[in-house]
Amino acid sequence: MGKFKRPLNFSNLELAKHLEVLGFLILPILPIHLDVLSSLAFHHKDPFDHLLIAQAIAENIPVLSRDAVFQDYPVKTLEWDGVFTDPSLSTEQLEKQQ
Repeated sequence: MGKFKRPLNFSNLELAKHLEVLGFLILPILPIHLDVLSSLAFHHKDPFDHLLIAQAIAENIPVLSRDAVFQDYPVKTLEWDGVFTDPSLSTEQLEKQQ
């Protein structure tokens, strides 16, 4: 997952379930995404990020990123510190994780 700091105690499947509970969308790659992708300027050299940008544009949803190049595209970005926290955990539990 790129620069994402995944908790070591989560499998990929468990992580996906937690992200869905938190309201994140796990998107398949659809033809409309590829159509948008083929029309994008190539400001970003990372093909995976380029696809994320295309999906965000096609779905009209924000994307989490600290990458400044995302601002070169017509997509809303939300900054994220790269740390995953479970909102159901108490402050004390969160402090123990760190």
